[in-house]
Amino acid sequence: MLYIFMALYAEAVPFIAQMKLKRVNDSGKFVLYQDEAGEAMLAVTGPSKVEAAVAVSSVSYTHLRAHET
Repeated sequence: MLYIFMALYAEAVPFIAQMKLKRVNDSGKFVLYQDEAGEAMLAVTGPSKVEAAVAVSSVSYTHLRAHET
């Protein structure tokens, strides 16, 4: 699984288009996009260090734990 974190939507647009990612949730704090095969995930976190840390922590906890088994 490939995880990509970007601060701004404007910088993520080319990746979203090229990788054919679909929006999978909008937690209010960040937005997640994923490909249909489930091999790549992109999070648009927001520009601050705290927003990025929250997104990385949340994705790590929810998605990486699911792949442990």
